[in-house]
Amino acid sequence: MSSVSEASARQAVELLTLATRDEVAVRSLHACPEVAFPIIAFHAQQCIEKCIKAVLAKNIVTYPRTHDLDDLCELLLTSGLDVPFSRELLNDITPYAVTSRYEVADEDLVTYDQIDQAVSATLVWATHHINPQ
Repeated sequence: MSSVSEASARQAVELLTLATRDEVAVRSLHACPEVAFPIIAFHAQQCIEKCIKAVLAKNIVTYPRTHDLDDLCELLLTSGLDVPFSRELLNDITPYAVTSRYEVADEDLVTYDQIDQAVSATLVWATHHINPQ
């Protein structure tokens, strides 16, 4: 294994570990009724973003410093990688990365069930790519 491959594999594992921490935050915060939904959705967005970047890293694809899930999804597709989630849903989750942390929205863009399913599916997908067994 070359040093680039080894570094990419390590980065992928680290990103997947960080994504798993965000998943724990999503589930834990959802159990607290006083936590505002955008905070939960922020961690969901972060989990999905880190999963996508982990798969890109594992495949030695350079990715930009972005929170835009659709841009990252496009990079997956142009790199010949699969996408296990709806791009429309990703577009609805993306604003929780930054915008919803600094603005009070009139309504939520997604439901908890949608982000729960997206987080679960993305983690399974990323884990399969990074640790195929």
